[in-house]
Amino acid sequence: MFETGGANPSSAASGNSRKCSRVNSKRIHRVSSNGVVSHFTCPRRPMSHRCQSAKLLAVWTTMVAVLVFSTTPVFAVAKGSIGPDPEFVEPLQNLTVTAGRDVKLQCSVKHLGSYKVAWIYMERSAILTVQNHVITRNPRISVTHDQHHTWNLHLASIQESDRGGYMCQINTAAAKTRVGYITVVVPPSIDDALSSSDVTAREQSSVTLTCSATGTLPLTVRWRREDGKLININRTLAVTEWEGTHLELNKVSRYDMAAYLCIASNGVPPTVSKRISLSVEFPPSVTLHQQLIGAPLGSTVSLDCTIESSPAALHFWSRSDGTDLHEAAKYLMQSSSSIGPIATPTSSSQTSWPAFRTQLRLTIVNVTSRDYGAYRCVAKNQYGEADGVITFHHTQSVTTSTASNRANLPPVAAISPAQLEDWSQDASNQTQMRLADPFSKGTVYICRINFS
Repeated sequence: MFETGGANPSSAASGNSRKCSRVNSKRIHRVSSNGVVSHFTCPRRPMSHRCQSAKLLAVWTTMVAVLVFSTTPVFAVAKGSIGPDPEFVEPLQNLTVTAGRDVKLQCSVKHLGSYKVAWIYMERSAILTVQNHVITRNPRISVTHDQHHTWNLHLASIQESDRGGYMCQINTAAAKTRVGYITVVVPPSIDDALSSSDVTAREQSSVTLTCSATGTLPLTVRWRREDGKLININRTLAVTEWEGTHLELNKVSRYDMAAYLCIASNGVPPTVSKRISLSVEFPPSVTLHQQLIGAPLGSTVSLDCTIESSPAALHFWSRSDGTDLHEAAKYLMQSSSSIGPIATPTSSSQTSWPAFRTQLRLTIVNVTSRDYGAYRCVAKNQYGEADGVITFHHTQSVTTSTASNRANLPPVAAISPAQLEDWSQDASNQTQMRLADPFSKGTVYICRINFS
């Protein structure tokens, strides 16, 4: 006989019988050569379709069991009556398998004789197979055998619900058993519906990014910036990596604008990630490279300005009288957003600039007296407007506010009040200025200029 630990040996009949009342019902806990008989009694009212299905399923299971066992005249053979008792050749393996893969459990028996081998799922006390017959209605389960010696239980596309103990049992008088355990591990997965999508925030507001991941525990969620730069948690804490399902950024600035990667791992490949883009919006600002430029008649001169804005600003050049300038033979207009960073006396064309920064250049060709005057670099977006004024005047040679003896220092005329933190001048006319770099948070330069 096959022992199933006191539960209905047919998982199919067991599952459906719960749908029906069991008044005066009786369970058979063992499968014998006479077959399995399960009684399902419904209340004295018209039988529902569900009750009918349960009753038909019980009859079907009984017929299958009778068919399976009817081929053996004497199902239970007395111990030692025919040859040596059957024995297991080796223990069953314990397996750890990734969800979705196919699994094979192997049970090898010698001296089986007329006895039979069954596979039983211990978590539900359900007989899965007997010999080469599949009892369960689970379509992912099958059985194969090799010359009456090795019996293989196959589980296709294994699921988390399949984990647990699987028993190989021989129906001797005192049932002989071996048990193998399957552990199902699930690789990490990020739930997009419960995680943050791309985020847009105003500068100086606080932002929380969320990454909801599932998978076999322990599960780790880490955050990194896609560009490899530090993550500014707040004004005093910056890290290369942050661990946790939530990334809280306090008072974000334009320098926090980036793509953030949420990376989930649990030791089960593959590791997965989600890309969340953070956009920080703020009104435009304009920085001038020179505020005063001189050039002779007939020359060609370039005026430069840098705009920081998010979202991108509408930008243009105009004269002091309000006349907007347009691309023509007289004027050549360039933008770093279309041609890349423009080399200036204080920057290189190889400089990597953030996306919110745009450099503009206005080139005046064949200068005439009418070209002298003030030029405005103007930027506008939905949050405000900013401009910078460059004065262009006549000289005998091209000059800027950066004299030759200060060529290696930032031009004085390009210094804005926001940059100039302190200054002093000694008796020898040497001026010392303390400057804050607007392009690098926290960086301060000390410049000494001798005007003698």
